[in-house]
Amino acid sequence: MIRKMLVVAAAAAMPLASLALVSTTSSVAGAAGLPITDTVCSSVSGSVNFDPPGLSTNGQLSAVKGTSTTTTGVSSISGCNNLFVTGAVGTTGSLPGNNLVSKYSKCTGAGTPVPECISKQYYFDSTAGFASAGGSTIKKALGKPAFTFEGVALSGKTTVVHEVSCGGVDIGFSLTGTVKSKTPKTAGFFQFVACLHSDSGPGTTGNFLTDLNDNTNTKTIASATIGGSFSSAHISPTAITGEPAGITDLT
Repeated sequence: MIRKMLVVAAAAAMPLASLALVSTTSSVAGAAGLPITDTVCSSVSGSVNFDPPGLSTNGQLSAVKGTSTTTTGVSSISGCNNLFVTGAVGTTGSLPGNNLVSKYSKCTGAGTPVPECISKQYYFDSTAGFASAGGSTIKKALGKPAFTFEGVALSGKTTVVHEVSCGGVDIGFSLTGTVKSKTPKTAGFFQFVACLHSDSGPGTTGNFLTDLNDNTNTKTIASATIGGSFSSAHISPTAITGEPAGITDLT
């Protein structure tokens, strides 16, 4: 997966001039209530704290099974181009923070799959492990996201999570699914693109993708920000397929 990320990152960066998304013409089966207006928000910002001490090439070793927890703070949505439903107010929204829990991976032998490994032990917090398991961990934690969009409380059901390249300059994830609200009553579809943009921690450069792809084991990514030019949110009356402009699916 890391190799695949490097290939995409090497491609020419595509600055986000617009958020053109491809949609089908289907709608939520049996949906009743007020109609939704297709609405795109050009900015999503937030923070991510990785399980201490943070991500590194070799990761951390454990003699016993366990879990690591990545914590996301409240993410802010802004720059929305429409009021998505009658009763909506403003051009902002928010996603609550979450704990993303993943199991330690088992070493397959001495020095494999990471140099720190000892036979019959476990490892966690490796950059390779983050790249390979991030999508499944996010889908498990955010299978039914509850969030606020333009002043309206929404509940969602995530159907697809993709690891994505954000214009070749960041790495992140897109979540797509269905969404509904009780007040006002409506139903539709959503897509969030969260790009990990900057980072911090011992030896880091401030660029998450650069440090994630560094194999020298001299950097520990303790935290990262969600943002950059490619993070976005989208609410639609029709099913959303594909990714926004500048976003490439890596799965």
